[in-house]
Amino acid sequence: MANRTINFDKVMNVSPVADSWIIKVLLSRMWCVHDEFGNKDCIAVDMLLIDSDGCKIQAKVYKLLFTNFISDMVEGAVYILRNFNVVPNVGSNKATNHPFTIVFQRRTVVTRTELDVVHTIGLSPLPANAIRQRQFSEEFLLDIVGLLTGVSTEKEYVVTGVVHRFITLELTDHTGKVEIALFDDYVDKLIERLSDSAHLRPVVVVQLAAAEPVHGVVFGNAILRNYLAATRVLVSPEMTEVVEFRKKIALHGLSNGGEVACLPGQVRYVSVKDDFINTNPPRKIVELAKNEQV
Repeated sequence: MANRTINFDKVMNVSPVADSWIIKVLLSRMWCVHDEFGNKDCIAVDMLLIDSDGCKIQAKVYKLLFTNFISDMVEGAVYILRNFNVVPNVGSNKATNHPFTIVFQRRTVVTRTELDVVHTIGLSPLPANAIRQRQFSEEFLLDIVGLLTGVSTEKEYVVTGVVHRFITLELTDHTGKVEIALFDDYVDKLIERLSDSAHLRPVVVVQLAAAEPVHGVVFGNAILRNYLAATRVLVSPEMTEVVEFRKKIALHGLSNGGEVACLPGQVRYVSVKDDFINTNPPRKIVELAKNEQV
């Protein structure tokens, strides 16, 4: 049967109520998932899939099936999927708000197609002020598009005897500024991409970033960080979202010109106790009574 005669299901409708779904999706992103004990072995590969309507769903391939699927799948390609399982989308750091996720099985059929290519990577950027004010659910990974207005020098920190490198970026849009911390391999990739950029202050796209924990290790004023190898960082990409972003910031007097500020990139450790005190400063009983809190 030719591809054009298939009635593809919409990703937004995919659920466990049926097992005969046939979808055509762009493989936007794929990344390795490690076990909870921090071992380097990859126990699964997660994917971000997008259909032609822009609807996103996460998919997972477990290690036993790597040879069946992973070696032949590449980011940016469009695939027809069928015969897969659908389960609830639970846990933290979810790549989409779709209520369900796809799990590949031995019977799953994956066919690459060149028809009706999906021209998007599935960005859903939040404005800087919404991120700074934490107007988001921390169970989901976040996207942001911003003008690079600040960057720290490379720094190091130690966790359980292992030395890690990090760098912090300040991204600015028409609503304000927000900082994001990038670690280890992302440091080298970012420096290389910045050196190739033709702009003094390039537009940076960060997709699938995680919210920094409120307590624990704090990197400068960073609210976001890269999540495993899921996060995508693009510098001055030629994409519709960036063109629209440049138009919007131009209306507010922002441009690629000017210098990039040097951020301190300091590391500090905040305990749960200190975090509670910082977010709940001591108040007198009289003040509490006045606010009818006791």
